[in-house]
Amino acid sequence: NNFMCEVPEVAAILDAPEVVGALTTILGEDYVTGASRHCHITKAGSAAQALHQDDFFGFSNYRHAAPVEVMLFYYPQVVTPLMGPTAVIPGSQYSRASAQGGAFGPEGQQQAELPLVLPRAGSCLLMHWHAWHRATAQLGGASVSTRYAFKLQFRRTRPFSAAPTCAQRNPFYGVQRGHRECGPTERHRAERELPRPALRRCL
Repeated sequence: NNFMCEVPEVAAILDAPEVVGALTTILGEDYVTGASRHCHITKAGSAAQALHQDDFFGFSNYRHAAPVEVMLFYYPQVVTPLMGPTAVIPGSQYSRASAQGGAFGPEGQQQAELPLVLPRAGSCLLMHWHAWHRATAQLGGASVSTRYAFKLQFRRTRPFSAAPTCAQRNPFYGVQRGHRECGPTERHRAERELPRPALRRCL
């Protein structure tokens, strides 16, 4: 949970207008950044993860129908098919788990799994907190770079309101900084400029 202290430059992502605009559109103003965060690393020899939904430690069947919590993955490097890209099943956030051939997966018919190959360093993935996802296997061995994926969690604090206006719906322009921190960790500002995020959403 302390990668913001170890790599303070990542904090610049929270203030990028693309990220602030998208989060404000989905979660409303005054959304909070959760204290739970993690850097997922895929390197030579990394096996594939099982499909899973993130949960609340004991509340695995508790799911939001509306976007109350979302997660953001930040990839500081290009991600190729051999690097073990993140795979997501779009729309699967509404599905509970079921046993399929000895493994767990989303219940009912689903869209195909989507491996997120990212040709641009600095890309971000914004997805529903309960969407089924996994890290795929690293297939390139020592011939490809290590894949880093910084995961952050965000949560709505205000009740749902009427649909936003056209100006409010635009996720990239004219949106003020909409988040505030929760928890005791102090915000760290970036000391150098990071690549501008290219935003993808799987909701």
